[in-house]
Amino acid sequence: MAEGVISNLVAKALELLAASAFKEASSWWGARDDLKKLGKSMEMIQARVRDAEKYQEEEGSHAVKLWLRRLKLVLYQADDLFDHILTVDRQKQRRKQNHEVHFSLRSSSPVLNWKIAGEIKSIREQLDDIKSDIAGLNLPSYQHRVGPSPQMALLLNNRATTPFVEAEDVIGRECDKDKIVEMLFDPKYDAEKVTIIPIVGFGGLGKTTLAQFALSDQRVQNHFFPLKWAYVPEKNDRNAVMGKIFNSFTVEENFGIDSMPALNLMGNLHIKFCKRRNDAVLEAQRANLKGSQRLSNLTLDYRELEREKATPSFSGMNEMLMYLQLPPNLIYLRVGNYSGDKMQCRWLDVLSKLASIIISECNTCKTLPHLSQLPHLKNLYLERLDALEYVEDEDDIWVGEDCGYEAHYFPALENLELDGLPQLKRWTRPSKSGGEQRRQLFPRLFQMEVCNCKELVSFPLAPKLESLKVSRGNAKLFESNLVLHDDIPCKWLVGLSKIVSISISGCNNCTVLPHMSHLPLLKKVYLERLDGLEYVEDEDDILGDGDCGYTSHYFPALEKLNLISLPELKKWRRPSKNGGEKRQQRQLLFPHLLHMEVKHCKELVLMPLAPKLESLEVFRSNEKLFESNLASPNKEASSSLFTSLKHLRIDGTKDSLSISSRLCKLESVHITNGMELRSLMIESPSSIRDLQLAWVNSGICNILEEDFPFIETLEIRGSSEELEEGNTSTYWQGLKSLRSLQLHYMNNLKKLPPGIACLTNLQDLYIGYMKNLIALPDEIGNLSLLQKLTIARVEKLIALPEEIGNLSLLSRLEIFRCRELRILPLSLQGLTSLQELLIYGCPHLEERYSVKFNGRDRHLLQHIPDLQIR
Repeated sequence: MAEGVISNLVAKALELLAASAFKEASSWWGARDDLKKLGKSMEMIQARVRDAEKYQEEEGSHAVKLWLRRLKLVLYQADDLFDHILTVDRQKQRRKQNHEVHFSLRSSSPVLNWKIAGEIKSIREQLDDIKSDIAGLNLPSYQHRVGPSPQMALLLNNRATTPFVEAEDVIGRECDKDKIVEMLFDPKYDAEKVTIIPIVGFGGLGKTTLAQFALSDQRVQNHFFPLKWAYVPEKNDRNAVMGKIFNSFTVEENFGIDSMPALNLMGNLHIKFCKRRNDAVLEAQRANLKGSQRLSNLTLDYRELEREKATPSFSGMNEMLMYLQLPPNLIYLRVGNYSGDKMQCRWLDVLSKLASIIISECNTCKTLPHLSQLPHLKNLYLERLDALEYVEDEDDIWVGEDCGYEAHYFPALENLELDGLPQLKRWTRPSKSGGEQRRQLFPRLFQMEVCNCKELVSFPLAPKLESLKVSRGNAKLFESNLVLHDDIPCKWLVGLSKIVSISISGCNNCTVLPHMSHLPLLKKVYLERLDGLEYVEDEDDILGDGDCGYTSHYFPALEKLNLISLPELKKWRRPSKNGGEKRQQRQLLFPHLLHMEVKHCKELVLMPLAPKLESLEVFRSNEKLFESNLASPNKEASSSLFTSLKHLRIDGTKDSLSISSRLCKLESVHITNGMELRSLMIESPSSIRDLQLAWVNSGICNILEEDFPFIETLEIRGSSEELEEGNTSTYWQGLKSLRSLQLHYMNNLKKLPPGIACLTNLQDLYIGYMKNLIALPDEIGNLSLLQKLTIARVEKLIALPEEIGNLSLLSRLEIFRCRELRILPLSLQGLTSLQELLIYGCPHLEERYSVKFNGRDRHLLQHIPDLQIR
């Protein structure tokens, strides 16, 4: 399964739910609450579905495959329902526009209204079931490829499909194709009017393929001239449709670029080169693109031409591009899959209004046109140019001696992205005449991304840079990109006083990072996969004397810090080479750090203090990091250390873990993958409201005996610790404010401790994946505020206690895959508040209570409004 298919379906469904017309129409379906819950479930599923797709693609897990298949089927159900709902809404809006008088759907069609609400509820419940099974899949977290920045994303959305499809690749659509062809030839359609034949449905169902199939039909090819293929926008705007049709042109076997109509085109033009032309250069000279004064966006797409075996020579491609005179008022230009080896250096000189340029997948191109003097160029995106070694040539830069420092070198450039340029060495090719190379400067550059440029070692300066991202680059990029007149490599970033975000990842040979500690506006630092990095800073290079670590100018604005997969990182700073007591005792401090994440840094044992830290996540790292970061030689500083921490997440801890009483504001604690943990202590639990323990083999008894006066949610997952059956009277006593309790995968638990009755505020109880649990305690009937009860995969459970009938507020009961459960308590008949009963995968209950099997006790559940047995 290709990664992203189902995640795109989820995103599309969420987009429909967010549509204004959808929200407005929900008021007369009577299902507003279910729609909100459905949206929340989809958002939670969306967060992990891409991980599931990638895991299935790499590992071939059968369980994940089945989970994705279930999700896909439910999404298709949702698509059918959403399509029906929006169709009804459009009909309603059309009637209003035509001033027709109709009764409202609420009053005239109550049956339809109830049916829609019921279908929404059913889809929501299926998604809830799918969501609850995510945890059992044990999915890893992947780093997915992040798209371009928002500014560039707007430019990249112009990608469209092509009209080509092989007939043998299309199966079972002949009848649909014939219907479309018949409609195209139907005489009732006036040739002087625009005819639109909509093909609707969810993404991935083959709408585009069907349209391609109809277009390639020989009858259509022989009858219509010319034929054009265009991407039509989603909104039903006739002007937009016409604009799309006439603003695209395909160079093919029978049409050269000079045969494009001589229209003063406005807006966008997409030219696709699909066939090699013997007279391509002459046709480019005759093309009348320059006359389109109102054309603002131009895309030159050579993708299909590149696929031909007999592509033009380098010289032929170069000449064709050189003679193609561009519209003078272009704002956006994109060139894709160009197969020449150079672009004429003065090709873009006359485009004084050009603001955005994207050059991508031109794998043989070694020379780009001049870009530095374009006065309004704001966005530059260079992607997958395999042969490019330099962007500019020193000898071709027009201006005088100090051109690099003047405002007319890339005077307006704000966003720059370089991705997949494996041969790029420097920004500027050295002058052939020799001499000292001039240093360039981007006077207005705010955002820069450099990805997969492993040979790039030198780059122009950018004093106003606000966001920097470097991924899988060369470490020498930092060392050689020096600040003016300074030979200290580490001071590369010192002059960037406006930078707010730095991301450096995948630079495996990088051992030295530039100084970041004194950047006054730096808020985010992200370091990932730097295999050779041992220290982030050097003690001898930190500016300032005395107790500089405690002053506000050390990382003065840093709020978020991520350290991920730094296997050799030992400490934050390298010890001073000069020694001395003063230097050895100096402590560093992040004055405004709020969020810190440390993952897979197994050698890291010491970090600067962070007195205002609110969120800390530590995954598979060294336990000494806690020990050294909880003490300070300065008594005044240590007394306030971590007192602001609210959220703590620890993954992969060993031996013992004691959470200090200093964490007096701690609200959320998540501890996962502590299978080797021998003891767990929380010294001051009074502030905790959310506690999750996942795959922790020790400390559960202590937790059940502790006093958590304000705790609201508790989740225990995957513990093999055996509860002391003879000493359970103190269990649950300190959890009386608990509202939600989830117990999963506690395989040694045979019976819940009866003290659960003291959880008088409990509203939601989940019991799942218990292999040896044989019964629920009778005391469960004392949970007077319980509203939702879920029992899932409790394989040895035979019956439920009759005391469940005392749960007067229970509104939802879910029983999933309890294959030995044979009968439901008769006391359910007295639960007038029970609105929903869901039974899935319980063969004995299905046989006894379902209408499908004509169950003998099905009448006992008829009082429940929403009853589902599958």
